[in-house]
Amino acid sequence: MIQQETMRRLLRILHLGLVEIRRLAMGRNAEQISELADVLEVIPEYMDRWDDHYLQLIRASLEAYHTHYPGASFNYVQHLDGPLPERF
Repeated sequence: MIQQETMRRLLRILHLGLVEIRRLAMGRNAEQISELADVLEVIPEYMDRWDDHYLQLIRASLEAYHTHYPGASFNYVQHLDGPLPERF
């Protein structure tokens, strides 16, 4: 079962990802939107049938996205590993 802290971190990442997708859509960055959506779309399924190794899969995907798009609005790995947000 997923820990509450991990769930909050992943929900925060999903929230930030949707914010970034909206911003990217205004600039018509379809390729980057598609790649970010590919990273984010598996997270709810992982959360629903949680296994601890999913965290490493998510981290690897987020790191790959950040490496490919270093100027992205958010460093999602920092939100995964950094201080837990109090709210969205």
